Amino acid sequence: MDYELVQGIAKEGIDIVYEGEQKGADDFIKRVTMKLIREDYSNIDKFCSNFVGGARLVADLIHTNRKDRVGLVHSIRLKV
Repeated sequence: MDYELVQGIAKEGIDIVYEGEQKGADDFIKRVTMKLIREDYSNIDKFCSNFVGGARLVADLIHTNRKDRVGLVHSIRLKV
């Protein structure tokens, strides 16, 4: 599955949040929000561990207003 960054939304701490598109089969496109670790922190184990830990916490959230799903990949192909 491919993801395309559409525009930056926010920079917060070690993260950058983007609006993006998830591309699938038969011209399937879904608008998504992507949170990426900043490149200058991506090679520091402690920051990567904290980033993954945060993703795990968010993935376990259950709320009636929350409609999206959370996925975590170590490497994705982005079209910028």
